[in-house]
Amino acid sequence: MVSGVDRNRKARRIATLGFVASLAVVSLGVHAIEPIRVRVLPAFALGPADVIVETIVEPDTRNREVEVVVDSPNYAAASTVALEGEKAARVREIRFRQLPAGSYEVSATLVQDDGMRSKVAAVLEIQ
Repeated sequence: MVSGVDRNRKARRIATLGFVASLAVVSLGVHAIEPIRVRVLPAFALGPADVIVETIVEPDTRNREVEVVVDSPNYAAASTVALEGEKAARVREIRFRQLPAGSYEVSATLVQDDGMRSKVAAVLEIQ
């Protein structure tokens, strides 16, 4: 039997995690127009959880690939998607299945043919 106090604690914890996750999106490759953005859906979940990482890439003839990394102290996964310059789809979704509980940094790095790398990151919390 779960007490009202336990339910209130759990509700506060989930609300706090949601607030922290909404503040945690960090842009590390700052430009006038950001060449890449990342969104994690959901930003917090109960584990194990399936997570979708959505990358939004500004069209550019130099774009060659997007590297997505999901990293925590106990688990890591990565995926790389090839891009065809400015002809590539602007939005890509990469699904990571059954991620275990933990605090994750989710990063997306845009690699261009001239060696330029733009990186963005977000925080993911799985309870």
